[in-house]
Amino acid sequence: MNSQILRVSILVLVSACAACSGKKDDTGTTNAAQDQATAGASSQGVQVASPEANNGDLDALVDLVVAESADLPRAEFDAAALAGKLGKNPQANFEWVRDHTWWAPYRGLLRGSQGMMLDRVGSNLDRAVLLGDLLRLSGHDVRLAHAELTESRARELLDKLSQNPDRRIRKRPLERLSNERKGASEKLMPGLDELLRKESIESKKIVEQAGALINSQASELYAALKDSAGKTDGREERAAISAMRDYWWVEHQENGKWVAMDLLAPVAQMGSLSAATSTTSVWKASEALPEVPEADLHSVKFRVVIERYADGATTESTVLETVLLPAELLERPISLTHMPKPWPATLLDTATDPNAIGNAAVNVKEWVPVLQVGDALFAQSGFTDSGDLIADPLNAKRDIGTTGGAGFMSGFGEALGGSETASSSLTAEWLDYQIHVPGEKVRRLRRPVFDLLGPARRSAKVAEFDASTNERLVERYQSLLSTTQILLQASDLTAEFFVHLATKSILANQAAFRELSKERDTTKAKELAYKILDRMDNWGPLPNLALWRSELDESSRASFIDRPNVLNWRIGIPAVNADRLAYRELIDVVSNSTSVKWGAGRDPFEVRLRQGVADTVAEIVALGGNFRMADNTASVFAMAGAAPDRGKLVGARDVDAVQGLEWPDDASARLIQDIDAGFMAVVLHKPISLDQRQRVGWWRVDPASGETIGVMDTGFHGAMDERVEMELAIMQLRNSLRNWLSNNGSRIAQARARSRVPWNAAQRGDAELLRTTDRVLDVLRQAAEAGF
Repeated sequence: MNSQILRVSILVLVSACAACSGKKDDTGTTNAAQDQATAGASSQGVQVASPEANNGDLDALVDLVVAESADLPRAEFDAAALAGKLGKNPQANFEWVRDHTWWAPYRGLLRGSQGMMLDRVGSNLDRAVLLGDLLRLSGHDVRLAHAELTESRARELLDKLSQNPDRRIRKRPLERLSNERKGASEKLMPGLDELLRKESIESKKIVEQAGALINSQASELYAALKDSAGKTDGREERAAISAMRDYWWVEHQENGKWVAMDLLAPVAQMGSLSAATSTTSVWKASEALPEVPEADLHSVKFRVVIERYADGATTESTVLETVLLPAELLERPISLTHMPKPWPATLLDTATDPNAIGNAAVNVKEWVPVLQVGDALFAQSGFTDSGDLIADPLNAKRDIGTTGGAGFMSGFGEALGGSETASSSLTAEWLDYQIHVPGEKVRRLRRPVFDLLGPARRSAKVAEFDASTNERLVERYQSLLSTTQILLQASDLTAEFFVHLATKSILANQAAFRELSKERDTTKAKELAYKILDRMDNWGPLPNLALWRSELDESSRASFIDRPNVLNWRIGIPAVNADRLAYRELIDVVSNSTSVKWGAGRDPFEVRLRQGVADTVAEIVALGGNFRMADNTASVFAMAGAAPDRGKLVGARDVDAVQGLEWPDDASARLIQDIDAGFMAVVLHKPISLDQRQRVGWWRVDPASGETIGVMDTGFHGAMDERVEMELAIMQLRNSLRNWLSNNGSRIAQARARSRVPWNAAQRGDAELLRTTDRVLDVLRQAAEAGF
C-alpha cells in the first residue's frame, strides 16, 4: 500500500463526532422502533410489538433469541459445527466434501470454506480449502498441494465430471414449533403468528410479480440482442479447461507421512492422485487461510478517490486504500463513513430546526473517510472542501477546533450565501473497486459518492465552474454525511445463514443485554445501550438482496458466482428540510458477474442476461419498492409501455447513435462511457416521468458474455427510495449523529428489509427468530434514546 493505514478504535470516531442522544419530539410522534415493528403488518391491523420498552421484555426476548438460535442448522454453514458432526475420521470428512460439493470452472480461492458450505460449488482450490479446514478443525495437520495439469489431462477429468444438481442444498423439513415456544413469542409480540402467516403469503406474491417482470424484460431484451451477441467460439470450454488445469488437493499427516486427498481423482478415495505434486502450501494452525500465492487469491482493492477542480483543470487523489479478501469477510460487515471536523458537541435537534444538520455541515472544514471492516476501522488521509489532502488527520495534536469558522449561522441559506468562490473546489468523490481474478486482467469499477462537475462538463473541460452554489453544496454535504455498506459477495447465501448474521451479535453480547435489562438508572441504561449498539454488526439490506438474487429466477440454478460481486447500499439523511424527508437510500449493484455451470446445456449468453435482469428486479424487492414505479431500469422500461418504437439497440462503440437520444447531457455522457468501453445498450428514446421527474435508464450488456445490469441516468446500477416522516419515523437518524456515523441507524432500514425475505413454510422458525431479533433491537434503540 502507498500510505500507512491507521487502525483507529470506535471510541476515536465517536468522540470526534460528539455523542448526541435522541429524544421524543413535542408532537408525540411514536419512535422509530415502534413504527418499524408494526410496519410490515400495519395495513392489516396486526400489532406485533408492545409500544414501549421495558427491561423485563429485553431479558425475555434475549432468552428467546438464544433458545431459537440453538435450532439453526449450523452444520450447513459453519465448518466447525460440521467438523464436530463428522468427527476426526479423515475418510468421513473426505467423503462429505466429495459427495456434497461440486467442481465449478474458475481458478483460485474465492469462497473459502464457509462460502463453499453455503454454495456447495467451487474451484479445485476452494474445495481443497473446505476439506483442509474440516480436517484442521478435527485436529489434523494439513497442507495444500498444487500441480498444473496438461490440457489433455484436464479434458479427461472434465469428461468424467458428474452434472451439478439444480438444488445443491436440500430443503429443511417442515418445522413445527412447540406450543410453549409459540406462546412465549405471542406473549412478547402479540399478533406475531398472524403477521408471519401474512408475510408468507406476501412473499409468494412478490415472487410472482417479480417473476412476471423478469420474464417480460428478459424475453424482450434477449430478442433484441441475440442476433448481436458475440459468438462464444468455445470460450466457455477454454475457461473450464484453464480452471481444471489449476489443480489443487489436500494432504494430511498420518503416521509421519503426507496422505493425498484428491477429490477429482479417477478413484475417488484417499491416497489416489490425478497429478504429481509440484508445490505445497503451508497451513498454520493459527491462520484462517492457507499460505497460497497472492496471484491465486480473488481480491478487491478498495480506494476512496477525490477530485479537486481549479481553473478548468481536475486532479485526482487517493485518500484511502486497502485490499479486501472476500473469503475472509462473509461474517464481517463493511461500511464507509466520513468523520466531519469540527462537529458540534451539542444536540442537533432537527425537530425544531430542520436545517440544523446543514448549518453544522457548513462549518465542517475537513472530512476523514473511515472504513469499518467488522470491528476494525481504517483511516489514512482527510480532505478539505477545497479538495486539498490532509495527512495524519486523526492526530490528537492537530488543533482543528479553530477551523470551524465563527460558529453556527442562523439559517442554511444564509450560511451558504455570501461567501466568495474558492480558488479550488472538492467536486467529486468516488469509490474505486479493482477486482483481481486469478489468471485475468484486473477490472476497475468506479461508483460516485457525489459528482458535482458531472461527466459531460468534465469531458468538455469546462472552465469557471462554480461548486459553491447552494444546490451543489447541499448535494456534497448530504453525500458525505451518508453511510455506504459494502457486500463483497463470493457465493450464494442461504436463509439459515442470513438468520445467523442477524442474530450473532445478540448472542455474542447477551451478557451485556442482561446487564442492561437489570439497570434502573436511566443515564447508565442509555450509556450501556450505546456501548452495545457500537458492538452490533450492521448489514443493511444487502444480505437480503443476495438472497433474492438467487431466488427470483430459475436461470440462477444454471449459474454461479465465479469472482467477487460487489453490492453497495447507501443511506443518508437530508441536510436541509429534515422535517419533510426522513432519509434517502440507494442500492447499487456494482458488479454482478457470474458463470454458467459446466455441462448445463444452456446458452451462457441468455443465462447471464436473465440473471442480470433478475438482479435488477431484486434491487426493487430489497428496498421494498413498487415494481411499477421504482427508480430502477426494469421499472422504467415497464412504465414506458410495449410500443415497438419506444427504444433501440445501441451497439458497442457506436457513440454516434447516442447523439440522437432526447436525454440530459450527463445521462448521455454516462451511456457513451459504457458504449465506448465495448458494451451494448438497449435504451429508451425519451425520458419517462417518475415521481414528477424526467428519468432514463438503460440495459447494459456485455456482447461477449451476456453479463447484464440495469443502469439509471445517475450512473447507479440499482434502485433508490425516499421515505417521508409519515411512513417511518427516523428520530435516531435525525437527532443522533453519533449513532448515524457509527452505522447504528442502518438497523432501522435493516429491520424493514427483513420482512421481505423469501420464506417458505419450512422456515417458519427462522422467520420468527428474525422478528424476535428485530424486537430486541427495537428495545435497545429505545433504551439508547431514553433509558428504561
